Amino acid sequence: MVYKGNLIVQVGGEGKGIVAFDMKTGKVAWSGGEFKGAYSSPTVINVDGQDQLILFVENLAVGMDPSSGEVL
Repeated sequence: MVYKGNLIVQVGGEGKGIVAFDMKTGKVAWSGGEFKGAYSSPTVINVDGQDQLILFVENLAVGMDPSSGEVL
């Protein structure tokens, strides 16, 4: 999915569960999460005025900050 100039994809693995790539340079903008990827598409929702990246991994639903990759 695309969010504010980053392409966000599920990669899976230690520290790279989700990776955001800068669409202009192709460089990693941020990466985060300690989980394996799953067959689901990340999406952004707004919760009380804050955008949250929501995805399903392993047996969890995860909320992350789509600008930094911080697990919320």
